[in-house]
Amino acid sequence: ILEAGIVRPKNLTNILFKNLADIILGIFAFWLIGSTFALSSGSLIGTQGWYGIGDGKEGGFLSFFFQWTFAGTAATIVSGALAGRCKLEAYFILSFVMSAVIYPVVAHMIWGDGGLLSIGSDKSMSLFHDSYVLDFAGSGVVHMTGGIVGLIGAAVLGVRKDYTSGKFNRIEKQRKDIFVFLGTGILWFGWYGFNCGTAFYTMQKRENA
Repeated sequence: ILEAGIVRPKNLTNILFKNLADIILGIFAFWLIGSTFALSSGSLIGTQGWYGIGDGKEGGFLSFFFQWTFAGTAATIVSGALAGRCKLEAYFILSFVMSAVIYPVVAHMIWGDGGLLSIGSDKSMSLFHDSYVLDFAGSGVVHMTGGIVGLIGAAVLGVRKDYTSGKFNRIEKQRKDIFVFLGTGILWFGWYGFNCGTAFYTMQKRENA
């Protein structure tokens, strides 16, 4: 909803289909490949069971659903960065790769069983030896990953075709501000639950340390 309120009317259908692809292609890609990389044991990536839920993967359906939503969130960050820049077919491929490979590898390295940067990994295998990465509310695993991919994509594709001399064509630059406010409000409400939950979890871990 937030992205739909920011893009120009001619790109509205495009951005809606991109977000739909993040859901449909994303869950298939994560089920087929990504869940193995993210949820099973291994150092750089998980390697147990090449598709499905369970079969050596930690957490069962709940963990699968939780991590898939994160993969989809990372992909939607990319769709916002590439809004009005790439064709729908090209984004479908990127969305699949994002949920199948890019996000799962990062998630496993920081959150996974035996991941190179995870708290529970062997110190001799950790990239930082005596130090690990503690991610807060997906700020690094989800948002930074999506932001970096989006930044690289925008840099490769360059400026939008209708961007001339540093100014947009003001005749077509029409936004639906109600979508912007509604989308921001929904995200804000979700952040209250998720970020506060993560904060309480972190405090509990600190008290038990």
